[in-house]
Amino acid sequence: MKIRLNRSKGLKWKKHGASSSNPTTKKHRDNVKNQLLGHGQNSTDHLTKGALDELIESNLFDSDATSQSTFHSWATRWTDCTNVTFNKLYRYWNMNSSLYKETLAVLAAVTEVIRDKTGQESELEYFAAFMTTLQTVESEESLSAVLYLISMVIRRINKNILQAKFSEIANAFSTILQQYISSSQTTLLRSALFSLSWVCKLQDRYVWNEISNQTFFNTLLIYIIHPNAKVRKACHKAVSIVLCASDICLTSDDPHPMAVITGKYCLQTIEEKGGIGDLQNTLYVLNLLKSIISVLPKTSVKSICECLLRLMTLKNVSISSTCMNVFHNLFSDCPKKTTITPDMNSQIIAALFEYQPGENDQQQIVLWLSVIEQAYIHLNRFDQNLTLSHLPKLFTICMNCLLSSHKQVYVASTNVLMSMMKLVLKPQCELIHDEYKRLGSNSLLSKLFVIIEQGLTYSYSSVWNFVLHLLKDMFDIIGKEQFNLCKNCLASLAGLRSTDDFSFMSELDATVGRSIRIFGPKLILDVIPLNLTGTDADTKLEQSWLLPLLRDNIVRTELSHFVNYFLPFAFKLKASAEALKVKGDNTKSTLLNTLQDQIWSLFPAYCNHATDILISLKAIAKGIGTSLTNRPDIRLYLLAGLRNLISKCDNENDQIEVGKYAKNYLPLLFNIYTSEKWKLSRDPVRQSLFETLKRYLTITNQTLCQTFFQRCMEKYNGNDIEQSTLTYLLDIIFVLVPYIDTEQLQLLEEKLKQILITSQNDQKQHRGIIKKCYRILEQLCSRKTDILKQFINEKRSQFLLEHLLASLPKSKSVWKGLVGKCGK
Repeated sequence: MKIRLNRSKGLKWKKHGASSSNPTTKKHRDNVKNQLLGHGQNSTDHLTKGALDELIESNLFDSDATSQSTFHSWATRWTDCTNVTFNKLYRYWNMNSSLYKETLAVLAAVTEVIRDKTGQESELEYFAAFMTTLQTVESEESLSAVLYLISMVIRRINKNILQAKFSEIANAFSTILQQYISSSQTTLLRSALFSLSWVCKLQDRYVWNEISNQTFFNTLLIYIIHPNAKVRKACHKAVSIVLCASDICLTSDDPHPMAVITGKYCLQTIEEKGGIGDLQNTLYVLNLLKSIISVLPKTSVKSICECLLRLMTLKNVSISSTCMNVFHNLFSDCPKKTTITPDMNSQIIAALFEYQPGENDQQQIVLWLSVIEQAYIHLNRFDQNLTLSHLPKLFTICMNCLLSSHKQVYVASTNVLMSMMKLVLKPQCELIHDEYKRLGSNSLLSKLFVIIEQGLTYSYSSVWNFVLHLLKDMFDIIGKEQFNLCKNCLASLAGLRSTDDFSFMSELDATVGRSIRIFGPKLILDVIPLNLTGTDADTKLEQSWLLPLLRDNIVRTELSHFVNYFLPFAFKLKASAEALKVKGDNTKSTLLNTLQDQIWSLFPAYCNHATDILISLKAIAKGIGTSLTNRPDIRLYLLAGLRNLISKCDNENDQIEVGKYAKNYLPLLFNIYTSEKWKLSRDPVRQSLFETLKRYLTITNQTLCQTFFQRCMEKYNGNDIEQSTLTYLLDIIFVLVPYIDTEQLQLLEEKLKQILITSQNDQKQHRGIIKKCYRILEQLCSRKTDILKQFINEKRSQFLLEHLLASLPKSKSVWKGLVGKCGK
């Protein structure tokens, strides 16, 4: 039980008091004033003559200083150097550091010397002054300050100058590094290492033929195993700068001349310091190799790889992991053939198989898999056939890793297999398919699929979701022509889908769906039959789960398959459902109705890029028209199928074939749209009809469109036309506007005038009709065709300006926006 020791409520903010600019309690403000003006807490005099004199004498009101610069910091008290190279000094260092103060003092002194000699304070002048200062400083702190300033400015020195004075500059840095190797001044060593590497980076290839110049680079190598972590890291970075980022490396495929020496030095250091006796120094060298091994010559790489494999036999986790990382970087950095050849790559893969960790050694096997993956990807860049020959062994190992007890392991192995399928197998599909046709079960494709298919056995039951993802990707590679290879697998998947306690339904559905998309419904239904009968026995259909998958995945298949296979069953199921309803068995009747509705839902998918429109459409065209009239329950499916036939054709001939039936379908669609009593303003069937009409007109002969417009006008002139029918009629006129001629446009203008003038006198005029009229006017004013452009340009003053602009102030807010659009 909590007890409050102090029951007083304490101070509380008054309402809105937290945002007050003049609070009654000003404790913290008073403290700040006291600090600025030097008063104590009990002082009552807030502004004294002494305080003012102190302010006047200070630099706060120094007009000369403020005129020279708008930015001052603590560091500017020491130097007023104007070179932007040293701006970092004013922002990013500890003001309490003695080394920082020494650096500023050196910079101030050098700046003063340059100004005394009327210099321009250029980077070159500062660099020359700093190099001269190196010979005179005595303390390590001063030397550190000078070297730090040199490391800042050396990057801005012209390349030609550093090349001409290479021996003198490099000798200065090399001497310091040799003399102060045991120094505790980290900044001194890091700055010297960087400066020396930068000078070496800019030298031409022939410079490194001289032994004296090689000595400068060897000085860098001494620090590879330095005990100070920051210095050692700076050394590794310096060596990488020279070997990886030198100008001669960027312009040539040949390795840097000092790469061979670096490789030998690393090997020698490992052999001398490595082994069980001194693992730490071995790790230091390996960490350097991670960043430079991809730029070493192939002779050095071969020797280093052999050394790495020997080190892995020590069974030390840290050493083995670091060696694996070196191999990983060797392949992932995309080295050139001057570093590693395809044969050497293949030999390393074979050697790494001998060092495969156990499936339950989580850390090591995951790292090993990532190395093998990169090795295969790199080998595939240079020799695809050699890579393919190594795949069966890798697939077998990865499938064994799926049996691991660690999730991270089977996730990693799955990713490796998916990567191989995408990057190695997919680009070589044509070659793989040709080999399968020749060799059959002895082909690479057959072997790989059998390995993956083994994952459907019960021992892999806990990772079936991963196996299903792999099968899905394999179906993409196998292709439709090699369907026989997948028959048994698909049958097994159907069996698993029917199991009550199967846990990965969504993954299995995705896999079967991908197979439908690739192989087509006809082949899939041969292996996983629906067993439809068209009778009441179908109420217990076991494979009904397949129908939604067919609906969502069928594409680019034969429309004739729907006509010959599904359509007869749909009619039989409808008849059986009606017979059961008459008998009073409403439950089974509803089930059969649902089943036949699912079958009709396949029709739009079969029309999606259908491959046999020229042959099949004529067989089903009449049935579509009849069903549109007599079967309101399936209109949505039929209309969606028509839209797919119109807009999703593979060639122009198919589109022409669909356009031939416009004279049959358009009058039918017009009649349904205008004569049906729609219960909802946004009825989905009505909207589908409108969209189908609009899309069908895009492939219809313009003369036929004008004939339909004439019929609409005749129907409009009827005496007994209802307002709702007129609204639907105006919708059809709206989509016909871009396809009619000038005479019909004039007739339309007159009819619109009548409606709009009537609406001003008759307040009971249907609001929907007025809105439709303005929509049509907006379509006219859009000028989408040449005829519309010509008509609007000629007639605009007669109708638009006379009526639209006059009616704009009187228009209701509901359609005032439409009126404004028409008048633009």
